[in-house]
Amino acid sequence: MSKTYFSDGNTADYSKDFQPGTLNGAQGTIPGAHPSTDFQSQLVSWYKGAENADLTDFSYAPESYDATILTALAALKAKSNVSADLNKQLGAVSGANGGTKCSSYAECAPLVTAGTEIQYTGQSGIGPLNSHNEPSSAFIGIYKFDANNVPQFQSAIEGQTSY
Repeated sequence: MSKTYFSDGNTADYSKDFQPGTLNGAQGTIPGAHPSTDFQSQLVSWYKGAENADLTDFSYAPESYDATILTALAALKAKSNVSADLNKQLGAVSGANGGTKCSSYAECAPLVTAGTEIQYTGQSGIGPLNSHNEPSSAFIGIYKFDANNVPQFQSAIEGQTSY
């Protein structure tokens, strides 16, 4: 099985499904940025408090978090919570117009309120949104299964979108 290559949702923890060593050395991909250790700790702590359960899957966590922050910043810039108004500001707060780099709502909000153009850099590490309000780049993580049949992050590759 070490020559097997998994993708997306198939790159998962199989520690309870197969005997140890079954997938050792197999590889796979998971779309999205790999969250930092600090961000994972924050998510685990929040989830434990909110759901009283353990969080073990961080797929799309950086992207989901960033989408929420970008939306909040767009609302602040638009001075509105109307979706059409937010849509017009998403690119701007993502850095499509350039601007001061900032990496959290707490850091970015005062800049937006002061009328400063910003580039929210966030957890996912992607660049500014393109003219379609879609990411101009994205990451895919490469994982390798350990002796317990659990995928372990190895590296990430960033790619640019096609339009």
